[in-house]
Amino acid sequence: MDSITGTAVRERVPDSIFDGADRVELVDREPEDLLPGGTQPWIFTLENLTALRELALRRCADRVSLRGGDLRPEPG
Repeated sequence: MDSITGTAVRERVPDSIFDGADRVELVDREPEDLLPGGTQPWIFTLENLTALRELALRRCADRVSLRGGDLRPEPG
């Protein structure tokens, strides 16, 4: 059971795959943009999506820090 969403997790990328990847791309979207319209059931709430977004941003920031990356563009 996932502590953020409160649902059973059936699939997950192991941390070792993420950590060992040569390249990671984070596609950041506003949580509100991910909520479906209409009345269909949806397991995610705005709060869950916000927490998952924060987790993804932190995980990527940690990766940059560990690799000694610099996010500033080179002067040109």
